[in-house]
Amino acid sequence: MIFLTVYLDIYFAVNACADLLICCITAKVLHFKCTFQRLTAASLLGALISVADLFVRNALLNVLLGICTPALIILSAFGKTTPQNFMKAYIVIMGCSFSSGGIFFAAKALLERIPHPSVIFAASFAVFFFCFYFFDVFCFSSEIEYVDISVENGKQTKMLRLLCDSGCLVREPIGGLPVILLSPQAFDSIFPHTSDLHQTVRLKTRAVPVKTAAGSSVIRAVMPQSLFYIHHGKKIPCNAMLGRSNNESFAGHDGIFPKSLI
Repeated sequence: MIFLTVYLDIYFAVNACADLLICCITAKVLHFKCTFQRLTAASLLGALISVADLFVRNALLNVLLGICTPALIILSAFGKTTPQNFMKAYIVIMGCSFSSGGIFFAAKALLERIPHPSVIFAASFAVFFFCFYFFDVFCFSSEIEYVDISVENGKQTKMLRLLCDSGCLVREPIGGLPVILLSPQAFDSIFPHTSDLHQTVRLKTRAVPVKTAAGSSVIRAVMPQSLFYIHHGKKIPCNAMLGRSNNESFAGHDGIFPKSLI
C-alpha cells in the first residue's frame, strides 16, 4: 500500500494561484469586464472545491465536481452572462486547466524526485508572477481612458493621443478591419487630400459608411505605412485603418481608438 502525504495549505495555495491565473487569462482573452476582487473570490472558491474533492470517495461525485467547478468559477468571477459567452469562458478555462495540468505532469516526470512542498509553491508563484508581468494577463481592466499611437506615412512619423472607447465599432467594409477615427485636422496633417492616383492606391483608400446618432455618412479611410499603439512603454503593431471623422472635437484628443484593439 502506498501512502501519499498532502499538505493542505500548500495544495490550497497552489490551486488558488493557478485558478486566479486562469481567470485572468479568460478575462483577457474574452475581454470580459470584471474586478480583481471577484477574480480572487472565484479562485479561492475553486481552490476550496479542489481541497474538498480530496475527501470525496465517490467517483461519480468527483466527475460532477470536475464539470461543475468551472461553471461556479465563471459565475463567481464574471457574474451572469449570455449562454454564448458562458460557453466561451468554459472552453477557455478547461483548455487552460488541461494545459497547466500537462505542464505540471511533464515537470514531475522530468524531476528525479518530488521536491519539498515549499519549492513547489515557490516555483508556482514564480510562474504566476512571470505570466502576469511578461504576458500582461493582469491588464484586463477597462479603465484605460486614452491611447497614444505612432503613425508613419512616407518620411513623416507623428504621435497622436486618442480617446479609448469601447463603442467605436466602425469597420472597413471590404476586409473588415477596424477603423480608428481621427479628427479632420489630425488626419489631414498626415494624409493631405490629393488627386494623385498612385498615392490613393498605395494608401489603400476606402470609402467607409458610418452611422451615428446624428445620421449616416461616408468617411475616407487609409492604411498607413506603419501603425503602432503605446502600451506600458512598448510599441505594439496595430492592424487597423485610419479614418477621417466628420467630428471636429474629441474632448481635446486627436480621435477615437477602439478598445477592442488593445
